[in-house]
Amino acid sequence: MNDWEKRRRPYKGNNDWLRAVNEAVYYAPGWEDWQIFRQSLKGMSIGSKLVCLLGYWDDTKDPDTDWIRVYNYLGALLRGGFEEARPMYNKMRDGEL
Repeated sequence: MNDWEKRRRPYKGNNDWLRAVNEAVYYAPGWEDWQIFRQSLKGMSIGSKLVCLLGYWDDTKDPDTDWIRVYNYLGALLRGGFEEARPMYNKMRDGEL
């Protein structure tokens, strides 16, 4: 069992955004590929991560689910203090990507 499979459990709270993130990250079709992709970003510079995320977004087959995945990842970078992610985060938020 992979580490992310151990954390895979339905979200039972009232927050619609957290429910959508949980679904996109752990249950929606392609969730395993997303986890592999996400893990492949570990150890990269922020600039490289952003380029890879943009490529992932450009190749999306499920825009609704992948928007949640990428936007949530960018939000996590921002929460971690990586302000370099803010322009891409803002563009996704504003529908410019």
